[in-house]
Amino acid sequence: MITWPSTPTVRHPAPHLPPVDLPEGPWARAVGSGWDVVLVPEGVARQAVQALYELPADPVGTVFALDGQWGFFLPEESDEPRWPPYVRYLKAGASVTLPPACWTRDLDGTGSGWVRRPWDGRLLTPPLMLHPMVNAVGHSKTAPRCVRHPHT
Repeated sequence: MITWPSTPTVRHPAPHLPPVDLPEGPWARAVGSGWDVVLVPEGVARQAVQALYELPADPVGTVFALDGQWGFFLPEESDEPRWPPYVRYLKAGASVTLPPACWTRDLDGTGSGWVRRPWDGRLLTPPLMLHPMVNAVGHSKTAPRCVRHPHT
């Protein structure tokens, strides 16, 4: 039986996005010190988050959706083990586009916006919990299917 830690450990203090004026559209900012971002295709991300919600502790931090991808904030240097090729990893200093603070949406919704903002202000999702879920879901979506061909 696998047991999960009740609270994820983070090497850095939990960072927060700085307050911003409410822009009318998506805005770009540099990935910050203490956090990186992983962009996951929406279908894979939704299923991974639903699987993570089934764990005893809720490990999912703040999540945004933009242009068919969901962005997860991770502790800095969370690029090992390598993420699958359909995932884009943004290190500190890279540019990330975020939706305006007032754009919200549900887990099952569509379009751009903030999918999740935990009540406690938590930004980070533990990569060692997200990574295996993204791999498992992505593998099931991209695995070749066996097709039985009739013999001629």
